[in-house]
Amino acid sequence: MPASNTFRKTPGGIDRLSMPEWRPPAYAQHILARWLRDDVDYGKDRVRAYTALRDIVFDRLASANLLQGEPPRGTAFVFAGCMAEIPDQMLALTLKTQAGLVVNPRYQFGPHGRGHFRLSFAQKEEALRGALERIVSTVHSLAANT
Repeated sequence: MPASNTFRKTPGGIDRLSMPEWRPPAYAQHILARWLRDDVDYGKDRVRAYTALRDIVFDRLASANLLQGEPPRGTAFVFAGCMAEIPDQMLALTLKTQAGLVVNPRYQFGPHGRGHFRLSFAQKEEALRGALERIVSTVHSLAANT
């Protein structure tokens, strides 16, 4: 399917992937179509909630001066870039051991991802804010020591 046909608007104007892109079994496509039609308000509420969480991530990354992010397009994942010269694997391992966080180094997603890591913002706001503080603190500490 061409990329231009991948997204369609629901009756409420929310972008969504077309059924073939989700690859659900045929019997589930009938259920999913009804669910998407019937739950437009719920979908809008979820989009607003995830947008607020996404904005928390980008506000904190922007204020850290060593991190930058790429806005996600339809996911709850952010690819954060580290502007300090910290190797991807070292950053991911240090975030795991010192900050108690698991992130995916972006090199796992292809050669253009060097210097980035992926994190999810699909969590409670309090947990997200705490994780962001630990990320920023760990990155600043690593940058000072490299």
